[in-house]
Amino acid sequence: MSWRDELRPASFRGVPFETRGEHGLSGGRRRATHEYPQRDEPYVEDMGRKARERKITAFVIGSDYMTGRDALIEALETAGSGELVLPFAGRRSVVAGDFSMMESTEYGGMAVFTLSFTEAGQQAEPNSEVDADGQLAQSQETAFSDIADDFASGFDLSGLPAWSVDDIQSTVTSFLGLDAFKAQASDVLSIKGRLTSLLLTPLTFANTLIDLVRGVTDVRGIFDVPYIPVRSWRSQAVTAASAAAMVAGAATATRGVVVQRQAAVNMLMHRAALVQETALIADLPTRTSVEAARRQLLEHFDAHDATPGLLRPSPVLAQSLRTLQVDALVALRRQAAALPQSYTLQLLQATPAVVLAYDLYQNLRADEIVLRNGVRHPGFVPAGVPLEVSSQ
Repeated sequence: MSWRDELRPASFRGVPFETRGEHGLSGGRRRATHEYPQRDEPYVEDMGRKARERKITAFVIGSDYMTGRDALIEALETAGSGELVLPFAGRRSVVAGDFSMMESTEYGGMAVFTLSFTEAGQQAEPNSEVDADGQLAQSQETAFSDIADDFASGFDLSGLPAWSVDDIQSTVTSFLGLDAFKAQASDVLSIKGRLTSLLLTPLTFANTLIDLVRGVTDVRGIFDVPYIPVRSWRSQAVTAASAAAMVAGAATATRGVVVQRQAAVNMLMHRAALVQETALIADLPTRTSVEAARRQLLEHFDAHDATPGLLRPSPVLAQSLRTLQVDALVALRRQAAALPQSYTLQLLQATPAVVLAYDLYQNLRADEIVLRNGVRHPGFVPAGVPLEVSSQ
């Protein structure tokens, strides 16, 4: 096939025009020349290829050339890239630049255009988006720190009798006995052995319990322990020292202080569990599980915020918890958008998980089915019970 057979009629955005069969192309390399003091030789930095530009002289000819002229002008003034077809250059995606047009009575029935085009290329810059997981992790660290500071700012055992300290220790040990901490038995024993001294250093005590909660994989047992509703000790005129000094009603006053300290320990554990719950929502398998996690998270935040009579957080901690809640909900929403839908089915007879996976997905995703539904043995997925499976 000769070069003449390769020629194409010229057009831009589908609007035809005539050329002399010639056009100009400019290009090259972008460079930055660095010239340094007291140095004779420069350094030329290559900055990449220049955008290719084409210069074309185009003609619109004919008795109705005005229609073609106006159509070409409209195409040249349209935003965005368009397809340019040239006799020698073939098809190119370009962006129209400056143009000029000339008409004269000497050459009636013709409009002459001087056109410039730049190759369109593609948008290569990375998209900007919020790192939701990173932002959530930062909010968790801030909340844990503020919880410890809030606890330490109001917890004081000085002046309390021995029996009252024993009651406060009982509150701590009742939490340490929860099933949630069974996997950390050695840490629990260590804390119990140091409990008396830990209670005398509130910030260390708070951080020790927070670290313990951060190792929990299921916080439901902590939330099952009821809140202790009392007025905040910040609003109390009675302190441990003044209570011990009272003659009339001293035992009652001391009991009130003890209940406040027990409530502080209770709230410390609940708030630590609230933050830890937001750390356990990553990598959920389906949208259904994400929605269930969202509902449970909101329920626990609402209980913390709305239950009457509870110890109220400091303004700093309150803001940290609000930020944490928002960041957790954003992370859940983004996670749900990236997950497939799920649906429920029931088998007519027990089936091996590998067979069910092949029937559903034509691959070997048996482990996914077993883990999602808590199947005891992968060789016998039970019949007659609801099974949650992915739609993809």
